[in-house]
Amino acid sequence: MRTFQLEIREELTKGLRPDSRIRGKAMMLSDGSNFVPHEVGVVRPDELTAVSGYSGTWPLPAIFEGSRNQFIVEADALYVDGVEQTVYDLSAGTTTTFTFVDKPHFVDMGDAWFFTDGTTMLLKPNYDPTYFDVDYYGKVFKTTASNVPMTGTYHKGRVLTGGMVGSYFPWTVTKDCVVWSSIGGGDVFWPFISVVDSSSDLYKEHFDRNEWGWAHVPFAGEVLAVKTLGNDVAVYGTEGVGLLRQQAQPMPTFGVHSYGSVGLLGRNAVAGDSGSHVFLDKNSNLWSFRLIEGFPQLQKMGYQEYMENLGNDPVFSFCSGYGYFYLCGADGAYVYSRNGLGVSNEQPSGVGLSNGTPAGILFGTQSSSVSVTVGPFDMGFGADKRLDHVYVDYSGLSNVTVTALSRIGDNVWSQMDAKSVNPVGVAYIGLAGKEFKLVVSGTDSGDGRVSGIAVQYQVPDKRAIRSNY
Repeated sequence: MRTFQLEIREELTKGLRPDSRIRGKAMMLSDGSNFVPHEVGVVRPDELTAVSGYSGTWPLPAIFEGSRNQFIVEADALYVDGVEQTVYDLSAGTTTTFTFVDKPHFVDMGDAWFFTDGTTMLLKPNYDPTYFDVDYYGKVFKTTASNVPMTGTYHKGRVLTGGMVGSYFPWTVTKDCVVWSSIGGGDVFWPFISVVDSSSDLYKEHFDRNEWGWAHVPFAGEVLAVKTLGNDVAVYGTEGVGLLRQQAQPMPTFGVHSYGSVGLLGRNAVAGDSGSHVFLDKNSNLWSFRLIEGFPQLQKMGYQEYMENLGNDPVFSFCSGYGYFYLCGADGAYVYSRNGLGVSNEQPSGVGLSNGTPAGILFGTQSSSVSVTVGPFDMGFGADKRLDHVYVDYSGLSNVTVTALSRIGDNVWSQMDAKSVNPVGVAYIGLAGKEFKLVVSGTDSGDGRVSGIAVQYQVPDKRAIRSNY
């Protein structure tokens, strides 16, 4: 029988396949554990520092990194720089309790901030007590207002909120609206703590001068998330994606642009910084919304077969220190880098810093083991084949093994025992079939990587070929 060779290198740098229909001769990664694609191949992800001492069930507790403080949010407790906060009721002025039913969105204005999950809102207005009957300075309050926003973000001195019903506004604001404050933010908390009556001329004056305003988004449904994207604000809703773009003429305001009817799966299914966002649509397809040469571009990336594993309430986080997007659900997690998609064992509910290094509260288990699954692949034709040898180009790994699986037609996969590679990275397989998968595993002993995988296989001559095609 003639001997042939098939090799993958570039495919390793791209991570998991974006579409489950890719197979045949294409030897792409279809599964794995604790890896991320890199320019050199497959590597173990840079680890987060595990933050401990807090309790709860997914997705809380979670860590939030503010401009001046670090926050840990449990379902019924808030910690600022490690100190649990006393929470006051706005209407009664007495201490109270709260419960977050989902991971809240955090809006950071330095000494003032708020958390909201669409049902419960904790805020620290830090208003100067000289001008108010209630001492708002330095205290954390739970709002009793009925118009708790679903989301919010801080953008160039303004706060934008969305997904609320504006019972405190003199105008009707519905869940398909985005509201922006004046620059400086003095009116951010007006709708939530009633420091200014809704009939006050201050509202009208701010609105007339375009210091404060609101707009309906150009798609149906509710606003679930707003995030800064360059000089603009991306708006993610149940039925579409839009962009609020600041306009200077005829007066300062926001123009609203639609970028398609791609609905966000959940309010926490988006993450990123001011240059790039990654989000999940309602069909479990992964998308990017990012600046390319200064212009916002919406791009479908796929990965549906993996994103479906995250359930209906995924939680996405971005780590600027590593450049990773953590895409997590209650039962699993993935990590997306600029190269492609990998698998995370850590499953963080959020990312912050600990002594200057990326940190998180982890719902998974850190490990030094790495594995990738290649295939299914059939070398591009359906004849019987015999898989003889597998060569693994690796470094910085120990206990490297290869497990081969084969099948004929739609039969179940037949799996052989794991084979250790020899000192030059070769494992003898000796397995027949029409279609194959390979599982390459090892233990990272420092800067470990798999840079290439090659298979040698034999094919009978044309007189002996059996095929389904």
